[in-house]
Amino acid sequence: MLKKLRIKFIVISISSLFVFLSIILTVVNVINYTKVSNDADNITEILAENGGNFGMDDQFNGQTPPQIPQGNQGPNQGGNPFDRRETKFDTRYFYVKLNTQGEVIEANVNNTISFTQDEATDFALSVYTTEKVGWYGDFRYRVTKTSNETIVIAIDYSRELAPSRTVLITSIIVSSVGLLLSLIILFAISNLIIKPVKESIEKQKQFISNASHELKTPITIISANNEIIEMSCGESEETNSISRQVRKLTSMVKALNNLAKIDEIDKISEFTKFNLSNALNDIANPFVEVFNSKDKTLKLDIKENIMFKGNEAMIKELASIILENALKYSKTNASFSLDIVEERITISERNDGEDIKTGELDEVFERFYRSDDVRAKSIEGSGLGLSIAKEITNLHGGRIKAKGEDGDFTIKVEF
Repeated sequence: MLKKLRIKFIVISISSLFVFLSIILTVVNVINYTKVSNDADNITEILAENGGNFGMDDQFNGQTPPQIPQGNQGPNQGGNPFDRRETKFDTRYFYVKLNTQGEVIEANVNNTISFTQDEATDFALSVYTTEKVGWYGDFRYRVTKTSNETIVIAIDYSRELAPSRTVLITSIIVSSVGLLLSLIILFAISNLIIKPVKESIEKQKQFISNASHELKTPITIISANNEIIEMSCGESEETNSISRQVRKLTSMVKALNNLAKIDEIDKISEFTKFNLSNALNDIANPFVEVFNSKDKTLKLDIKENIMFKGNEAMIKELASIILENALKYSKTNASFSLDIVEERITISERNDGEDIKTGELDEVFERFYRSDDVRAKSIEGSGLGLSIAKEITNLHGGRIKAKGEDGDFTIKVEF
């Protein structure tokens, strides 16, 4: 159990850290990508508004741009960064114009060496009917339509995308390394973290073992003295009450002993392969007569020759607990089956009962749990039986569920 707890702690911690880092990486890189895309869209919009040019030819005359006025020297100085006059000389782009019939009327690739005129034409023909803006490799394109023509503009944004990709790759690598280091650290310190839990469990085991041992002597003495009283004075309501309570305490001590044994068992050394069908038949067949003696019926449906690796004695105890529970709480009938369902060995028990709630009833596996209805009816029991069944199931790597449906109570064990 401690091993499972340790693994669960590590898995939850690493999963939480992974989710946290994933959110941060996603937000950072989405913001970065959005910023790059918006910057590119601003440039393509300027080009589209000016028919494929920046609208500054009359000022530049193809020469080196003039001195940038003070206070307008870059994107960090306020205003629109794409009003900078040097943007024309930084941008590599091409544009293609098409008429209303989709025929190319102009293809200009003078401002890029990445596309030939034929390639630019083919590209324009492939995207001019699609979305307004988009990415084609490292090119950001914009399709703008007017009543007379359609213009497709694409700018080479590889230089601007390179830092974003570097940030993405670096953040993934750093986060992966961080997760790996965190896993190593958590694995190293997990024993220290669960140490208080381990000590608490050990104390609980010791208490259960000591309590069950210490209770045996007084119970034996009480039982013996009660028998002496009955021999001397005859049976009475008082002595019968004492006998019932002694049986209840004896059953509880037996259950506590079983819990202590389950906690101490070595899974590797104690598990062997055995015929599960034969083992369950050995336990279930005697119960048929017991059910009949109480005017109830027990239907068995145990598939033959199902082999299982585990502790045979404990599996028999599991079946016995389930059948005893059915015997106590069923009204008229119960069924007990063993089969292989969806490649899982399945033990099922169903019985009719009174005041069965609909839905999952997993609280019945809690230690000392007994419903108010059961307590009111004075049905004998310690509330430990099904909790022991769950411990046995967990020890064998299985799962156990309880469910109420249409007035029936069902327990299903899967391995």
